[in-house]
Amino acid sequence: MSQRYELNEKDIDKALNYLRIHHSDLATPENAVKVSQAMYVIAHEAAAHGKKIDLDEAIEQAIQQVRDLKG
Repeated sequence: MSQRYELNEKDIDKALNYLRIHHSDLATPENAVKVSQAMYVIAHEAAAHGKKIDLDEAIEQAIQQVRDLKG
């Protein structure tokens, strides 16, 4: 049985701090949650296809997804 990732305050805080430093226009708790969730999906998809991911690229991809959702 596989374990599902459960979002926690520590991960949200890390994402929020990253946003504050690198993307201050997106630095809200709600966006930190969205970025964390997008990162989970990106990592899960990469693992499912046996691909390695560059962490910096994955973070920026997750942030771009949040930007795209904002419209």
